[in-house]
Amino acid sequence: MVGALTDLVVTADLGFVEDTPFLQRILYLWISSFLARLNYYWLWSLSEGLCNAAGLGFCRQDARGRWDALSDYSFFTLELSTNMANFTRNWNKTTSAWLKRLVYYRFSHMRTVLTFLVSALWHGPHPGIFIGFSVWTAVVIADRKVAKLAVHERLPSAAWRFLHMCMSWLTTQLAVGFILTTIHLQSMGPILVFWRSEMVKERELFTTFCFLTFPDLGR
Repeated sequence: MVGALTDLVVTADLGFVEDTPFLQRILYLWISSFLARLNYYWLWSLSEGLCNAAGLGFCRQDARGRWDALSDYSFFTLELSTNMANFTRNWNKTTSAWLKRLVYYRFSHMRTVLTFLVSALWHGPHPGIFIGFSVWTAVVIADRKVAKLAVHERLPSAAWRFLHMCMSWLTTQLAVGFILTTIHLQSMGPILVFWRSEMVKERELFTTFCFLTFPDLGR
């Protein structure tokens, strides 16, 4: 069962898309994408440990001597993120810092789009890479615009704010699942089957609406 849940290709199976109930597809996507992320986490932990063993990870900014200069992730920061912008900043942090220095800080316009474009080219020339990173870019920009509305602060009670936080976390988890699955599928055929599923349409329509209604390509 665990082996099946780690297989993101199942989400592009036509029989799975047509015969599996909506909520079950959502649950499968959520669990399988989380298990797929665990592969990244343990590899990053391994590389960080090797770098620290070689003395490369010491962080002099802390008087006690921290060894997280080459840390690529914080598990709880990533998995409890309530927006894609925060998730993106904390995903593969050393590569993100490199991309900021190489691209983001060197441009005054379209910095987010150009940074994601360079990252996509660096990852490889596959359709899934470019489609997935395009969606990722749009979701980050949309989340920034939604954040400016300060919906969380305007809610009337702590209960409503907690509910809003939970819903934001859930939509972030699903967005990560959509993007990660699209990237892993790579080829157009499986991607088109996956995108036929109803589980993709709601989030992506909302993202497209925010992206087109509140354009912010200059950041």
